[in-house]
Amino acid sequence: TRLQLGQFDDQWEIVPEQHWDFEDVNQALKKSPHFVLIPHDRNWDIQTMEDFSLQIENNYRSIVEFLGYDPQITPQKFHIYANAESIGLRTRNMKQGFVKGNAILQILHPVYRGIESEAAQLKVLEEILGAPKQDILLEGLAIYLTPRWQGRGYRHWAERLYLADCHMSIAQLLDGDFQQNASYIGKGIWSATLVAYLLESWGKEVFLEKYPSWDPTKSEIEALNQSWQSWLAGSLSPTPSNKHVLPSLIFLKCMTLAQEGYIIVE
Repeated sequence: TRLQLGQFDDQWEIVPEQHWDFEDVNQALKKSPHFVLIPHDRNWDIQTMEDFSLQIENNYRSIVEFLGYDPQITPQKFHIYANAESIGLRTRNMKQGFVKGNAILQILHPVYRGIESEAAQLKVLEEILGAPKQDILLEGLAIYLTPRWQGRGYRHWAERLYLADCHMSIAQLLDGDFQQNASYIGKGIWSATLVAYLLESWGKEVFLEKYPSWDPTKSEIEALNQSWQSWLAGSLSPTPSNKHVLPSLIFLKCMTLAQEGYIIVE
């Protein structure tokens, strides 16, 4: 993580207008049974910290309930930042939340109110279960166990994509190119959906047994894909309770202005 960032002028003097000093107190403001919140950027409101701590502890309970026991892990370091610019300048990563080394990093900003990141679940699950041979299982399980992922949970978005005839085979999901190049949202939706399918097909006990070393052969993938397609049709097809009805809209004209990239300092 960067400590300072800026530019020099022709005389190799620091330009004050293009200089960021990221050194801060870096002390824990709030401790809970499983997380240590480390604030950056400003003096954070205590109530904000209390509410956020309660949210991530509630999410942690979803892991405990899934496993059927409390693993009693060492409290995880959880760094929080005020906005995307701050976390991006420090780490070169502007995602809402992610894991870096042994810590969880997340933006805590009103724009993300009600939208949960899976970063904490990802770190905790890796701490408890280890890293599986298929990374998609770790990411998928973390999102599966994050109730309000992207605001409404993975299943809501999976239903929307399925109804738009935008879904993938298991072979495509396990393909290395998809794992590296797919969009964060799309990959997350289908990773969690694959985990939901495997849990229902195998049962939780078999899923956890296979989780560390599962590396399916081509024939196994082909066999699974047949039941996968049937499962998608049965699980994600519209019903009276989940059918999405588009509102009526008048004809609209609009234009979009977009910045090419996001570079403050080279």
